[in-house]
Amino acid sequence: MRKLFPAIVFILLGTVCKKPTIAPLPLSGIWVEKSLRMDTLDFETQNQGVFSGPTIFLRSSPYSDPVLNPAYPTNHSSIYQYNLVGDTLHLKNFVSSSSLFVPFHCVLSAGSNELRIDKFYNRRSLAAVVLFEKVR
Repeated sequence: MRKLFPAIVFILLGTVCKKPTIAPLPLSGIWVEKSLRMDTLDFETQNQGVFSGPTIFLRSSPYSDPVLNPAYPTNHSSIYQYNLVGDTLHLKNFVSSSSLFVPFHCVLSAGSNELRIDKFYNRRSLAAVVLFEKVR
């Protein structure tokens, strides 16, 4: 029995220490903002080990904003780390000096083709709630 004990402990540790399989969140895929079609949320691109959790890549087409910056195009592209809890998407901007997750109300349609989310980036021509549609 003494000879079997280390083998049993080794087998148990091997099964307990396995890396858990992470199920994809319902927010997987590529989403395009519906009204202007200039902003894309990418939930598919892997974070390459930079973050400890899932990430969103916001790809925003640059545009001229004479109020904010008349000399240069404005670009809101960024990388966000996120957590989805119920109907709240908690976001942390990678380029921000803040390390806090900020909550934004998020509603995924029943068919999973539309995503309504409180505006979390500063494109002035968008409403307070932004509608995205899944394209892939």
